[in-house]
Amino acid sequence: MLRNLPRPALRATQRRCASTTSVGSEIPLTNLELRWKTLSVQEQGSLSKHLEKAQAGDWSKMSAEQKKA
Repeated sequence: MLRNLPRPALRATQRRCASTTSVGSEIPLTNLELRWKTLSVQEQGSLSKHLEKAQAGDWSKMSAEQKKA
């Protein structure tokens, strides 16, 4: 099914799928408040879970962007 997609669309699909599985490094946190509505529900959920895990740990190890998010 994905073989029929043009290369750029296939790459975008792969990036989106990858971002839902490992959000920590895939979704940048810069300007998150402006981009939140443009993220998919899966990306929002994954990002929220990632940030909850980070908040449960040592806050001194969190980046300023993570704290703001």
